[in-house]
Amino acid sequence: MKIGNGSFLFFFKRAGWAVILTLFMACDDAPSDVGLEGFDRDGATGEIKKDTLYVDDITNYTSFMDSISTVGTNRLYLGSVDNYDFRIMMRFFFTSVDDSIRVTSAALEFVSSASYGSGGSFQATVHSITRDWSASDIKWDRFQEGRDYGASFAQSTIVNTNSAGTLFSIPFPIDTVQNWVYASTDTNRHNYGLMIDFPEGSAGFAQQFYSGQSLESADIDNPESSTAPRLTFVYQKIDRKSGNVTVDTIFVSPVIKTLDNGNSYSGGIHGYLYRDRSPQPSDVLTLGNGVVYHPMLRFDVGKIPATATISNAVLVMRTDPIGNYRYTAGDSLEVQMTRVESAPDEWVPGSIEINAGDYNILSGSSTFRNRLTDNLNNDTIRLDITLQFQRWVAEPENNFGLQLINEDEFKGDFSRIYRTRIYYNSIDRENSPKIVIYYTLPPKL
Repeated sequence: MKIGNGSFLFFFKRAGWAVILTLFMACDDAPSDVGLEGFDRDGATGEIKKDTLYVDDITNYTSFMDSISTVGTNRLYLGSVDNYDFRIMMRFFFTSVDDSIRVTSAALEFVSSASYGSGGSFQATVHSITRDWSASDIKWDRFQEGRDYGASFAQSTIVNTNSAGTLFSIPFPIDTVQNWVYASTDTNRHNYGLMIDFPEGSAGFAQQFYSGQSLESADIDNPESSTAPRLTFVYQKIDRKSGNVTVDTIFVSPVIKTLDNGNSYSGGIHGYLYRDRSPQPSDVLTLGNGVVYHPMLRFDVGKIPATATISNAVLVMRTDPIGNYRYTAGDSLEVQMTRVESAPDEWVPGSIEINAGDYNILSGSSTFRNRLTDNLNNDTIRLDITLQFQRWVAEPENNFGLQLINEDEFKGDFSRIYRTRIYYNSIDRENSPKIVIYYTLPPKL
Protein backbone atom coordinates (compact mmCIF):
# COMPACT_ATOMS: atom_id res chain seq x y z
CA MET A 1 0.00 0.00 0.00
CA LYS A 2 1.25 3.47 -0.81
CA ILE A 3 0.28 6.82 0.59
CA GLY A 4 0.66 9.75 -1.75
CA ASN A 5 2.23 13.16 -1.54
CA GLY A 6 0.80 16.64 -1.21
CA SER A 7 1.55 20.37 -1.03
CA PHE A 8 3.43 22.24 1.72
CA LEU A 9 5.89 19.63 2.97
CA PHE A 10 8.07 19.29 5.99
CA PHE A 11 9.45 16.31 7.86
CA PHE A 12 9.41 14.88 11.33
CA LYS A 13 10.51 11.55 12.84
CA ARG A 14 8.13 8.76 13.77
CA ALA A 15 9.67 5.63 15.23
CA GLY A 16 12.94 6.40 13.52
CA TRP A 17 11.69 7.19 10.01
CA ALA A 18 10.65 10.34 8.22
CA VAL A 19 7.02 11.28 7.88
CA ILE A 20 5.94 13.95 5.43
CA LEU A 21 3.41 16.46 6.69
CA THR A 22 1.19 18.43 4.36
CA LEU A 23 -0.52 21.35 6.04
CA PHE A 24 -4.05 22.53 5.48
CA MET A 25 -6.01 25.23 7.26
CA ALA A 26 -7.82 24.09 10.38
CA CYS A 27 -11.46 23.32 10.00
CA ASP A 28 -13.65 25.45 12.22
CA ASP A 29 -15.93 23.60 14.64
CA ALA A 30 -18.98 25.68 13.68
CA PRO A 31 -22.60 24.79 14.48
CA SER A 32 -23.24 23.73 10.87
CA ASP A 33 -21.45 20.94 9.05
CA VAL A 34 -19.22 23.33 7.14
CA GLY A 35 -20.18 26.84 8.19
CA LEU A 36 -20.64 28.10 4.62
CA GLU A 37 -24.42 28.27 4.33
CA GLY A 38 -24.16 31.72 2.82
CA PHE A 39 -22.50 30.20 -0.24
CA ASP A 40 -25.22 27.65 -0.86
CA ARG A 41 -26.15 28.92 -4.28
CA ASP A 42 -27.14 27.04 -7.42
CA GLY A 43 -26.92 30.00 -9.73
CA ALA A 44 -25.04 30.56 -12.94
CA THR A 45 -21.73 28.98 -13.91
CA GLY A 46 -18.87 30.58 -12.01
CA GLU A 47 -20.81 30.97 -8.80
CA ILE A 48 -20.21 28.69 -5.85
CA LYS A 49 -22.28 25.51 -5.89
CA LYS A 50 -22.85 23.03 -3.08
CA ASP A 51 -23.18 19.26 -3.14
CA THR A 52 -22.87 16.44 -0.63
CA LEU A 53 -21.61 12.89 -0.96
CA TYR A 54 -23.60 10.66 1.38
CA VAL A 55 -23.35 7.10 2.63
CA ASP A 56 -24.87 5.78 -0.62
CA ASP A 57 -21.84 7.27 -2.43
CA ILE A 58 -19.45 5.13 -0.34
CA THR A 59 -18.23 2.25 -2.51
CA ASN A 60 -15.79 0.63 -0.07
CA TYR A 61 -15.30 0.74 3.67
CA THR A 62 -13.57 -1.39 6.28
CA SER A 63 -11.52 -1.30 9.48
CA PHE A 64 -8.44 -3.29 10.35
CA MET A 65 -6.10 -3.69 13.29
CA ASP A 66 -2.78 -2.23 12.17
CA SER A 67 0.01 -3.92 14.13
CA ILE A 68 2.35 -0.95 14.03
CA SER A 69 5.80 -0.87 15.61
CA THR A 70 5.67 0.67 19.10
CA VAL A 71 9.40 1.40 19.31
CA GLY A 72 8.72 5.08 20.12
CA THR A 73 5.99 4.45 22.67
CA ASN A 74 5.77 6.46 25.89
CA ARG A 75 4.27 3.48 27.77
CA LEU A 76 4.79 -0.28 27.92
CA TYR A 77 2.10 -2.89 28.59
CA LEU A 78 2.27 -6.45 29.90
CA GLY A 79 -0.65 -8.79 30.52
CA SER A 80 -4.20 -9.16 29.25
CA VAL A 81 -7.38 -7.13 29.58
CA ASP A 82 -10.67 -8.19 27.97
CA ASN A 83 -9.43 -9.62 24.65
CA TYR A 84 -6.26 -7.53 24.41
CA ASP A 85 -2.88 -9.22 25.05
CA PHE A 86 0.44 -7.43 25.53
CA ARG A 87 4.11 -8.49 25.58
CA ILE A 88 7.27 -6.42 25.97
CA MET A 89 10.43 -6.60 23.85
CA MET A 90 13.83 -5.14 24.74
CA ARG A 91 17.36 -5.16 23.43
CA PHE A 92 20.28 -3.58 25.32
CA PHE A 93 23.40 -2.17 23.71
CA PHE A 94 26.82 -2.60 25.32
CA THR A 95 30.09 -0.92 24.36
CA SER A 96 33.28 -2.86 23.64
CA VAL A 97 35.00 -1.38 26.71
CA ASP A 98 32.66 -3.42 28.91
CA ASP A 99 33.95 -6.83 27.80
CA SER A 100 36.54 -7.03 30.57
CA ILE A 101 34.07 -6.74 33.44
CA ARG A 102 32.64 -9.59 35.50
CA VAL A 103 28.93 -9.33 36.30
CA THR A 104 28.06 -10.22 39.90
CA SER A 105 24.30 -9.48 39.97
CA ALA A 106 21.63 -8.22 37.57
CA ALA A 107 17.96 -7.26 37.44
CA LEU A 108 15.47 -5.69 35.04
CA GLU A 109 13.54 -2.84 36.64
CA PHE A 110 10.26 -1.15 35.65
CA VAL A 111 8.23 1.67 37.18
CA SER A 112 4.43 1.42 37.14
CA SER A 113 2.27 4.16 35.65
CA ALA A 114 -1.26 2.64 35.62
CA SER A 115 -3.14 -0.63 35.09
CA TYR A 116 -6.17 -1.88 33.17
CA GLY A 117 -8.44 -4.60 34.47
CA SER A 118 -9.27 -6.28 37.77
CA GLY A 119 -6.92 -6.91 40.67
CA GLY A 120 -4.77 -9.95 41.19
CA SER A 121 -1.39 -10.99 39.86
CA PHE A 122 0.31 -13.08 37.18
CA GLN A 123 3.75 -14.53 36.54
CA ALA A 124 5.90 -12.62 34.08
CA THR A 125 8.27 -14.86 32.13
CA VAL A 126 11.41 -13.56 30.41
CA HIS A 127 12.71 -15.27 27.26
CA SER A 128 15.86 -14.79 25.19
CA ILE A 129 15.20 -13.85 21.58
CA THR A 130 17.10 -16.18 19.26
CA ARG A 131 17.30 -14.17 16.04
CA ASP A 132 18.24 -10.70 14.92
CA TRP A 133 15.47 -8.12 14.77
CA SER A 134 14.89 -4.38 14.43
CA ALA A 135 12.29 -1.77 15.36
CA SER A 136 10.05 -2.67 12.42
CA ASP A 137 9.77 -6.26 13.74
CA ILE A 138 7.99 -5.25 16.94
CA LYS A 139 4.74 -6.93 15.96
CA TRP A 140 2.91 -9.79 17.65
CA ASP A 141 2.79 -12.33 14.83
CA ARG A 142 6.51 -12.08 14.04
CA PHE A 143 7.63 -13.91 17.21
CA GLN A 144 6.81 -17.52 18.02
CA GLU A 145 8.19 -19.58 20.87
CA GLY A 146 10.74 -22.15 19.75
CA ARG A 147 11.30 -20.42 16.44
CA ASP A 148 12.11 -16.82 17.47
CA TYR A 149 12.52 -17.01 21.23
CA GLY A 150 13.46 -19.71 23.70
CA ALA A 151 12.36 -21.02 27.07
CA SER A 152 12.01 -18.71 30.05
CA PHE A 153 15.23 -17.82 31.90
CA ALA A 154 13.70 -15.48 34.54
CA GLN A 155 10.33 -15.04 36.24
CA SER A 156 8.67 -12.55 38.55
CA THR A 157 5.19 -11.91 39.97
CA ILE A 158 3.41 -8.82 38.63
CA VAL A 159 0.81 -7.50 41.06
CA ASN A 160 -1.94 -5.22 39.71
CA THR A 161 -0.74 -1.70 40.58
CA ASN A 162 -2.87 1.23 39.47
CA SER A 163 -0.77 3.89 41.19
CA ALA A 164 2.26 5.40 39.46
CA GLY A 165 5.77 5.12 40.87
CA THR A 166 5.95 1.51 42.11
CA LEU A 167 9.23 -0.21 41.23
CA PHE A 168 9.09 -3.76 39.82
CA SER A 169 12.29 -5.80 39.71
CA ILE A 170 12.93 -9.08 37.85
CA PRO A 171 16.21 -10.80 38.91
CA PHE A 172 18.32 -11.97 35.96
CA PRO A 173 20.84 -14.83 35.81
CA ILE A 174 24.39 -13.51 35.92
CA ASP A 175 25.54 -15.57 32.95
CA THR A 176 22.81 -14.15 30.68
CA VAL A 177 23.97 -10.57 31.16
CA GLN A 178 27.63 -11.61 31.10
CA ASN A 179 27.02 -13.22 27.70
CA TRP A 180 25.47 -9.96 26.41
CA VAL A 181 28.56 -8.08 27.57
CA TYR A 182 30.93 -10.55 25.89
CA ALA A 183 28.86 -10.43 22.67
CA SER A 184 29.89 -6.80 22.13
CA THR A 185 33.28 -8.05 20.84
CA ASP A 186 32.91 -11.83 20.50
CA THR A 187 31.22 -12.64 17.18
CA ASN A 188 30.54 -16.19 18.34
CA ARG A 189 28.10 -14.83 20.94
CA HIS A 190 24.82 -13.01 20.32
CA ASN A 191 22.77 -10.39 22.08
CA TYR A 192 19.33 -10.41 20.50
CA GLY A 193 17.53 -9.14 23.58
CA LEU A 194 14.50 -10.48 25.39
CA MET A 195 10.75 -10.86 25.37
CA ILE A 196 8.57 -10.63 28.49
CA ASP A 197 5.44 -12.76 28.30
CA PHE A 198 2.97 -14.49 30.63
CA PRO A 199 1.34 -17.93 30.63
CA GLU A 200 -1.72 -17.90 28.40
CA GLY A 201 -4.92 -17.32 30.35
CA SER A 202 -3.11 -16.36 33.56
CA ALA A 203 -3.39 -12.55 33.36
CA GLY A 204 -6.63 -10.77 34.22
CA PHE A 205 -5.21 -7.28 33.79
CA ALA A 206 -2.65 -5.33 31.78
CA GLN A 207 0.03 -3.55 33.80
CA GLN A 208 1.26 -0.28 32.34
CA PHE A 209 4.86 0.91 32.83
CA TYR A 210 6.79 4.02 31.87
CA SER A 211 8.90 3.53 28.77
CA GLY A 212 12.46 4.58 28.03
CA GLN A 213 11.10 7.80 26.52
CA SER A 214 10.81 9.12 30.09
CA LEU A 215 14.62 9.19 30.35
CA GLU A 216 15.82 12.78 30.85
CA SER A 217 19.21 14.47 30.76
CA ALA A 218 19.24 14.74 34.54
CA ASP A 219 18.78 10.98 34.84
CA ILE A 220 22.07 10.08 33.16
CA ASP A 221 24.15 10.80 36.25
CA ASN A 222 21.50 9.36 38.58
CA PRO A 223 19.66 6.78 36.47
CA GLU A 224 18.17 5.03 39.47
CA SER A 225 15.94 8.10 39.95
CA SER A 226 14.42 7.72 36.47
CA THR A 227 11.05 6.14 35.72
CA ALA A 228 12.51 4.58 32.56
CA PRO A 229 12.95 0.78 32.49
CA ARG A 230 16.58 -0.22 32.98
CA LEU A 231 18.87 -3.18 33.19
CA THR A 232 20.76 -2.78 36.46
CA PHE A 233 23.83 -4.86 37.11
CA VAL A 234 26.76 -4.84 39.52
CA TYR A 235 30.20 -5.72 38.18
CA GLN A 236 33.81 -6.15 39.19
CA LYS A 237 36.76 -5.06 37.10
CA ILE A 238 40.37 -6.00 37.89
CA ASP A 239 43.24 -3.73 36.90
CA ARG A 240 45.74 -6.21 35.45
CA LYS A 241 48.72 -4.05 36.37
CA SER A 242 47.88 -3.03 39.92
CA GLY A 243 45.54 -5.86 40.80
CA ASN A 244 43.01 -3.36 42.17
CA VAL A 245 39.37 -4.42 41.99
CA THR A 246 36.74 -1.86 41.02
CA VAL A 247 33.11 -2.50 41.96
CA ASP A 248 30.42 -0.43 40.27
CA THR A 249 26.82 -0.51 39.07
CA ILE A 250 25.65 0.06 35.48
CA PHE A 251 22.16 1.21 34.50
CA VAL A 252 21.15 0.77 30.83
CA SER A 253 17.80 1.99 29.50
CA PRO A 254 16.77 0.28 26.23
CA VAL A 255 16.08 3.40 24.20
CA ILE A 256 17.77 5.62 21.62
CA LYS A 257 17.01 9.21 22.43
CA THR A 258 18.25 12.77 21.95
CA LEU A 259 18.38 14.36 25.40
CA ASP A 260 17.42 17.88 26.42
CA ASN A 261 21.07 18.96 26.47
CA GLY A 262 21.51 17.91 22.85
CA ASN A 263 23.48 14.78 23.65
CA SER A 264 22.28 11.42 22.36
CA TYR A 265 21.69 8.33 24.47
CA SER A 266 21.89 4.90 22.81
CA GLY A 267 21.03 2.16 25.28
CA GLY A 268 18.97 -0.09 23.01
CA ILE A 269 15.44 -0.42 21.62
CA HIS A 270 12.15 -1.54 23.10
CA GLY A 271 8.42 -1.65 22.51
CA TYR A 272 5.34 -3.71 23.23
CA LEU A 273 3.53 -6.29 21.12
CA TYR A 274 -0.26 -6.41 21.08
CA ARG A 275 -3.12 -8.41 19.65
CA ASP A 276 -6.91 -8.47 19.84
CA ARG A 277 -8.13 -12.05 20.27
CA SER A 278 -11.62 -10.95 19.23
CA PRO A 279 -10.95 -8.37 16.48
CA GLN A 280 -13.47 -5.67 15.69
CA PRO A 281 -15.70 -6.54 12.72
CA SER A 282 -14.40 -5.31 9.38
CA ASP A 283 -17.80 -3.82 8.52
CA VAL A 284 -17.62 -1.19 11.27
CA LEU A 285 -15.40 1.90 11.31
CA THR A 286 -13.11 1.72 14.35
CA LEU A 287 -10.32 3.95 15.67
CA GLY A 288 -8.12 2.62 18.45
CA ASN A 289 -5.20 3.60 20.64
CA GLY A 290 -2.91 1.25 22.55
CA VAL A 291 -4.35 -1.45 20.29
CA VAL A 292 -4.39 0.39 16.98
CA TYR A 293 -7.34 0.27 14.57
CA HIS A 294 -7.66 2.20 11.31
CA PRO A 295 -10.88 2.72 9.31
CA MET A 296 -10.82 3.15 5.52
CA LEU A 297 -13.41 4.74 3.23
CA ARG A 298 -13.83 5.34 -0.48
CA PHE A 299 -16.41 7.78 -1.88
CA ASP A 300 -17.46 7.83 -5.54
CA VAL A 301 -16.83 11.45 -6.60
CA GLY A 302 -18.34 11.06 -10.08
CA LYS A 303 -21.27 13.40 -9.44
CA ILE A 304 -18.85 16.36 -9.18
CA PRO A 305 -17.77 17.56 -12.66
CA ALA A 306 -14.13 16.89 -13.49
CA THR A 307 -13.72 20.56 -14.46
CA ALA A 308 -14.85 21.80 -11.03
CA THR A 309 -12.61 23.96 -8.89
CA ILE A 310 -13.12 22.83 -5.31
CA SER A 311 -13.47 25.78 -2.93
CA ASN A 312 -14.05 23.69 0.19
CA ALA A 313 -14.52 19.98 0.92
CA VAL A 314 -15.08 18.74 4.46
CA LEU A 315 -15.34 15.16 5.65
CA VAL A 316 -18.00 15.06 8.38
CA MET A 317 -18.30 12.08 10.74
CA ARG A 318 -19.90 11.33 14.08
CA THR A 319 -18.75 8.95 16.77
CA ASP A 320 -20.93 6.08 17.90
CA PRO A 321 -20.84 5.43 21.68
CA ILE A 322 -22.17 1.91 21.15
CA GLY A 323 -18.79 0.78 19.87
CA ASN A 324 -16.65 2.71 22.34
CA TYR A 325 -14.29 0.95 24.75
CA ARG A 326 -12.78 2.85 27.69
CA TYR A 327 -13.71 6.03 25.86
CA THR A 328 -16.14 8.24 27.76
CA ALA A 329 -17.63 11.71 27.87
CA GLY A 330 -14.90 14.32 28.21
CA ASP A 331 -12.21 12.30 26.43
CA SER A 332 -10.56 13.98 23.46
CA LEU A 333 -9.79 12.59 20.04
CA GLU A 334 -7.41 13.82 17.37
CA VAL A 335 -7.89 12.37 13.91
CA GLN A 336 -5.66 12.51 10.84
CA MET A 337 -6.54 11.49 7.30
CA THR A 338 -4.17 9.84 4.83
CA ARG A 339 -4.78 9.20 1.15
CA VAL A 340 -4.81 5.55 0.08
CA GLU A 341 -3.12 4.56 -3.15
CA SER A 342 -3.97 0.90 -3.56
CA ALA A 343 -6.81 -0.89 -5.30
CA PRO A 344 -10.02 -1.53 -3.31
CA ASP A 345 -9.53 -5.30 -3.63
CA GLU A 346 -6.55 -4.91 -1.27
CA TRP A 347 -8.83 -3.68 1.50
CA VAL A 348 -8.98 -7.00 3.29
CA PRO A 349 -8.85 -6.91 7.11
CA GLY A 350 -5.73 -8.56 8.45
CA SER A 351 -3.82 -8.48 5.16
CA ILE A 352 -3.06 -4.77 4.99
CA GLU A 353 0.35 -3.74 6.23
CA ILE A 354 1.47 -0.13 6.36
CA ASN A 355 5.18 0.11 5.61
CA ALA A 356 7.58 2.70 6.95
CA GLY A 357 7.20 5.13 4.04
CA ASP A 358 3.46 4.77 3.59
CA TYR A 359 2.32 7.61 5.82
CA ASN A 360 1.76 11.07 4.41
CA ILE A 361 -0.54 13.22 6.48
CA LEU A 362 -2.66 15.30 4.14
CA SER A 363 -4.47 17.26 6.83
CA GLY A 364 -1.71 18.15 9.24
CA SER A 365 -3.33 21.21 10.81
CA SER A 366 -6.96 20.40 10.07
CA THR A 367 -7.19 17.72 12.71
CA PHE A 368 -10.15 17.57 15.04
CA ARG A 369 -9.56 17.84 18.75
CA ASN A 370 -12.43 18.67 21.02
CA ARG A 371 -14.44 17.52 24.00
CA LEU A 372 -16.56 14.54 22.96
CA THR A 373 -19.64 13.39 24.82
CA ASP A 374 -22.08 10.53 24.56
CA ASN A 375 -24.50 12.83 22.74
CA LEU A 376 -24.17 11.59 19.16
CA ASN A 377 -25.23 14.89 17.61
CA ASN A 378 -22.37 16.71 19.34
CA ASP A 379 -19.69 14.10 18.67
CA THR A 380 -18.82 15.49 15.26
CA ILE A 381 -15.44 15.18 13.55
CA ARG A 382 -14.68 17.50 10.63
CA LEU A 383 -11.59 17.25 8.44
CA ASP A 384 -10.76 19.72 5.66
CA ILE A 385 -9.88 17.55 2.64
CA THR A 386 -10.20 20.27 -0.03
CA LEU A 387 -6.90 19.74 -1.84
CA GLN A 388 -7.23 15.98 -1.75
CA PHE A 389 -10.79 16.09 -3.04
CA GLN A 390 -9.66 18.30 -5.92
CA ARG A 391 -7.26 15.56 -7.00
CA TRP A 392 -9.93 12.89 -6.78
CA VAL A 393 -12.27 14.94 -8.99
CA ALA A 394 -9.57 15.71 -11.57
CA GLU A 395 -8.13 12.15 -11.51
CA PRO A 396 -10.95 9.78 -10.48
CA GLU A 397 -8.85 6.80 -11.59
CA ASN A 398 -6.49 7.62 -8.72
CA ASN A 399 -9.25 7.74 -6.10
CA PHE A 400 -8.58 4.75 -3.86
CA GLY A 401 -10.06 6.32 -0.77
CA LEU A 402 -8.82 7.55 2.57
CA GLN A 403 -7.63 6.18 5.89
CA LEU A 404 -8.28 7.64 9.33
CA ILE A 405 -5.56 7.55 11.97
CA ASN A 406 -5.51 8.58 15.61
CA GLU A 407 -2.79 11.24 15.83
CA ASP A 408 -1.69 10.01 19.27
CA GLU A 409 -0.22 7.09 17.33
CA PHE A 410 2.07 9.46 15.40
CA LYS A 411 3.19 11.09 18.62
CA GLY A 412 4.03 7.76 20.23
CA ASP A 413 1.44 8.59 22.88
CA PHE A 414 0.05 5.23 23.99
CA SER A 415 -0.69 6.33 27.55
CA ARG A 416 -4.34 5.27 27.22
CA ILE A 417 -5.98 2.14 25.83
CA TYR A 418 -9.27 3.01 24.19
CA ARG A 419 -11.41 2.41 21.12
CA THR A 420 -14.00 4.63 19.47
CA ARG A 421 -16.29 3.89 16.55
CA ILE A 422 -17.45 6.06 13.66
CA TYR A 423 -21.22 5.96 13.17
CA TYR A 424 -22.23 4.22 9.94
CA ASN A 425 -25.81 3.40 8.93
CA SER A 426 -26.77 2.87 5.29
CA ILE A 427 -30.22 4.39 5.84
CA ASP A 428 -29.09 7.36 7.96
CA ARG A 429 -27.48 9.74 5.46
CA GLU A 430 -27.11 12.75 7.70
CA ASN A 431 -25.33 11.09 10.60
CA SER A 432 -23.19 8.67 8.59
CA PRO A 433 -19.89 9.82 7.03
CA LYS A 434 -20.39 12.42 4.31
CA ILE A 435 -18.38 14.96 2.36
CA VAL A 436 -19.80 18.46 1.94
CA ILE A 437 -18.39 20.22 -1.13
CA TYR A 438 -18.44 23.80 -2.39
CA TYR A 439 -17.14 24.32 -5.92
CA THR A 440 -17.23 26.47 -9.04
CA LEU A 441 -17.34 25.57 -12.74
CA PRO A 442 -15.48 27.34 -15.55
CA PRO A 443 -17.56 29.65 -17.77
CA LYS A 444 -19.13 28.12 -20.85
CA LEU A 445 -17.43 29.06 -24.12
